[in-house]
Amino acid sequence: MKATAKGGSLGPDALGGASKRDGGRATTSGSAERVGRRGGHREVETKALELSSEGWKCHRCTHDCSRPQDCVHTCVNVGPLDSADMEDVEHLYMQAREAYHSGSPILSDDDFDSIESMLRYERSDLVSKGPRCSLRGLNIYSDASLDKSQTFMLASFWSFLSVVSYSFAARSLPGLLHSEVFDSLNVAVGLGFFSAFTRCLGNVLKGNEVAVKGSCPSCGEEVYTFADFNSVEDEECHIESRCHMCRRPLLFKITKHKGIIRPVKDGEWAYGKIFSQNVAEDYTP
Repeated sequence: MKATAKGGSLGPDALGGASKRDGGRATTSGSAERVGRRGGHREVETKALELSSEGWKCHRCTHDCSRPQDCVHTCVNVGPLDSADMEDVEHLYMQAREAYHSGSPILSDDDFDSIESMLRYERSDLVSKGPRCSLRGLNIYSDASLDKSQTFMLASFWSFLSVVSYSFAARSLPGLLHSEVFDSLNVAVGLGFFSAFTRCLGNVLKGNEVAVKGSCPSCGEEVYTFADFNSVEDEECHIESRCHMCRRPLLFKITKHKGIIRPVKDGEWAYGKIFSQNVAEDYTP
């Protein structure tokens, strides 16, 4: 995974590395470092380092690190985040999260959100969460993420209809209907459908119409819906639905997010939450 060496913000070249806790052992990994903002590159070969209760000292770099966090932050370069290895991105995310909770954050909020957004898009287990309660809304909700397979099928469907409508407009009806009147009607109807279908296809390609899915907050069954943003400027839409298993009314609140989406840097994708709506039966004794 790649990231940008982070003293204050996540740049396009390199990020600070990450540490990983596995059972009672912590390890660090990486391959290179960036010396200063305008300095050259110093190749640093690091390997998994076991930490013991007797103290820790890095023997693979020249920074005299006294803590694994310092070594990871200054000695490891994981490269550009948009082409980084997934395992390295997860290591960096865990290190940044631990550093934040310890009171010494190594990434800015925007950089951390970019990494988390990328992990959500890649469906990493580190950022997946089950149904949970909202103290503010007093209801149960779960996460909804982009369904890439259904979005691809939606784009394929509109593409197929566009080709069919164009073929209908380009050909004449055979037999008795072969006349200038019906040929003109062919073109008018075919081009009308072709224009409508290509507009729908454009909405899918621009991200204005996407498929999202998640777990039902009530029963845990996978549910999905199609989010339709009215325009490119719209960043949020609400869709009411119902779980096909428990019949619980659901409210999808989907938001457009910008993040590092492979292979597009700063690409748009949809992410949101699924809220379980209360019904009258919930308040009956």
